[in-house]
Amino acid sequence: MPARASSAGCGCDNRNTPRSETRTVRPPNLEVQDLLVRYSSGFGAVTALEIDHLSVPPGALLAVTGPSGSGKSTLLYAIAGLLRPERGDILWDARNILAETESARDRWRRHSIGIVFQDFHLLPELTPLQNVLLPASFERLTTDRATRARAGSLLERFALPQGRRTTATLSRGEQQRVALARALFYDPPVLLADEPTASLDAAAGLTVTQNLAELSTDEGRSVIVVTHDAALISHCSTRITLEHGRLRLGQCEEVSA
Repeated sequence: MPARASSAGCGCDNRNTPRSETRTVRPPNLEVQDLLVRYSSGFGAVTALEIDHLSVPPGALLAVTGPSGSGKSTLLYAIAGLLRPERGDILWDARNILAETESARDRWRRHSIGIVFQDFHLLPELTPLQNVLLPASFERLTTDRATRARAGSLLERFALPQGRRTTATLSRGEQQRVALARALFYDPPVLLADEPTASLDAAAGLTVTQNLAELSTDEGRSVIVVTHDAALISHCSTRITLEHGRLRLGQCEEVSA
């Protein structure tokens, strides 16, 4: 099985203080070349992903679609540098993250990519504010007034409570928005989301869909979502479809209006 990169924190200086205001960002271009991910099984090597070439322009709102087991989440983890493929290049602009050390990839990812996992990865005993502040604790940042104000502004943006109520008491839709707020803590130019509406009711799913669309259309971020949700797909500008780990048509497709 490909090695998973660690998420260990590191020391930092004032340049790592999160930005206090939302801004229009300049996301990088993504190029995937000759990518192969295989897993070991009792029946030999199983190909999870094999992509000759994929290009995603800056600022895209891209849906990654396909049946279960087709390699969608694997692709998301690969482009985030969370797993090491057997071969290939993943370039964000001219930076090939697979040519870097694990610690260098961790530093790059922390401030370049926000990730929303399918199961949220929240700490239920903490408040929403404490969960959003977790990235600062990973880097041993002091949670001063400006840092807490940044986290509070993200909670306010997504209409989330800031009191002593623990995250465990929130609805699934609210927990998803806490995860989204945390992913934006360092104002990354790229956001990756794995099935962000899968466990939500229609109303909560629509709210999260609109939040994701705004991050791309209003702020210029690249937003890449793994999804089966037709409503979310309809908000995306482009899509790719994976079948047995390969790209159908070999390229991005425009989403019909």
